[in-house]
Amino acid sequence: MARRTDGELEVLDAHVRGTGAATVGGGAAGLALGLLGGPVGALLGFTAGALLGNAAEQHNLEAGGEALITLSVRVPDGGAMLVLYLHERHPEPAARHGASVERLSAGELDAEVEALKRRSDADGPDGE
Repeated sequence: MARRTDGELEVLDAHVRGTGAATVGGGAAGLALGLLGGPVGALLGFTAGALLGNAAEQHNLEAGGEALITLSVRVPDGGAMLVLYLHERHPEPAARHGASVERLSAGELDAEVEALKRRSDADGPDGE
């Protein structure tokens, strides 16, 4: 993420590992079950499985968006932030490149997202 000097936030690039896997997996499972019903059953099974898989995937993508919105307040005007989800054994390799490094556990980030949701719900739909 980067924030321009005028305060506008941009998400420069994003990659979500495993995108499409739930949709394809759901479609394949539905296809396998649908084969018991013949060609029409296979088509309906694949379609239903793909739709269910896509719904699960959409939920995961929305959760990632909520995390980026929560973290965006930490980006100063004219600055940038690289957000990584990783498991590290030693913190030294990430910190030795001269940039400031802030680590949040998944639990801490979840708590911040939930707090932001509660504040947003309390403010109402128009932010009042």
